[in-house]
Amino acid sequence: MNIREYRLTIIGVYAVNDDSPTVSKDTFFQQLNDEIIKTGKTREIFLLGDLNSRTGKSDNDVTIGKYGEDTLINNGERLIDMCKQNNLRILNGFYQHRNIHKYTWIQGTKKLRSIIDYVITKQKTKLQIQDVRVYRGAICGSDHHLLKAKIFLPYKREKIEYKEIENVTKEIEERRYNLTAFEDPSVQMLYRKKLEEKLQQQRFETLEKHYYYVKECIHKAASEVLGTIDNNERKRKPYWWDTDIQDIIEDKRRKYTKYLSTKKIEDKLIYKKAQGKVRREICQKKNLIWENKCNQLNTYIGGRRSTESWKFIKNVRKGKGKKI
Repeated sequence: MNIREYRLTIIGVYAVNDDSPTVSKDTFFQQLNDEIIKTGKTREIFLLGDLNSRTGKSDNDVTIGKYGEDTLINNGERLIDMCKQNNLRILNGFYQHRNIHKYTWIQGTKKLRSIIDYVITKQKTKLQIQDVRVYRGAICGSDHHLLKAKIFLPYKREKIEYKEIENVTKEIEERRYNLTAFEDPSVQMLYRKKLEEKLQQQRFETLEKHYYYVKECIHKAASEVLGTIDNNERKRKPYWWDTDIQDIIEDKRRKYTKYLSTKKIEDKLIYKKAQGKVRREICQKKNLIWENKCNQLNTYIGGRRSTESWKFIKNVRKGKGKKI
C-alpha cells in the first residue's frame, strides 16, 4: 500500500497457541520472520493481529514498553526476540491506559484476561503513533475486543494557486446529490432539459474556462432537479433500515454497554435477548420488503408492461430497487 510518499506493508497474523508443540511454534515464528525480512528496509511495517503471546513489561526496553501486563509466556519471549532481531516495537505497552483499555481478550465466566492482540511497527519510523488502546463498546462477534491505533502520516502540503476565471471559480464546494431520484425516467428527462438550457455559451478563450463552465452547469442542473444531501449525513443505510430498526439496535447497544460495565449474568442475558430481537426484526423486515417487490414484479409481468418488469429486475439486481 502506498499513501503519498509512504510505502506501507500490512501483515495480518493469527499465531499458534502457546501450548502448541515446539515444532509448530518454531515453524510459525520462522515463517513470520521471513515475511518481515521480505518487506525490505525501505517500507514501513504494520504487524497486526492475534499473536497469542503475552509479552510482559519493562521500564527500560525499547521493544515492549512499561505499560503492558505482568505475565510473560513462551510465545511472548519468541515474539520479543523476533522484534528485537528486526528492530520492531510492540506498541501496546507504550501508552498508559486503564486495565479495561489494555486487555484485548477477556473470559468473563472464568475471570481470565490477557493482552494477546498487538500493533507492531518499526522502532525507527517516520509515522507518528499517537495512541494504541482497546475499545470495549465495539461489537465484534468475538471474545476479543477491538484494538485501535491512532497513526498520523506527516506530509508536505503542495501549494496550489487558485485564480478567478470570469464568474467561475476553481474552488467549487463539494456537493452531494440525491442520485436515487434518477431512477424515475421523468427526473432523467427534466435533468437533460435543464442542462441543455444552461449549456448555451459556445465560445471560450481557453480550454480551462470551458471545463469550469461545463462543470458548474452540471452542478447547477443537478442541484435544481435532484436536490442536495447533507455532507455530514452518514453512508446510505441498508434497504431494510428504518426508525424502528434503529431504535432496537440502539437499545441493544445500551444493554451491551451496561453488561460491559457490570459483568452480571442477568445483564448478559438481557443483552443476548435484545440481540436476538434485532436479528428477528431485521429478518422480518427483509422478508416483507422482498414480498412487496415480488408482488410489484408480478403486476408488471405479461401484457404491455414487459419493459417495466425488466427495468425493475435490473434495478433489483443492482441493489437499487427503492420503490416498494
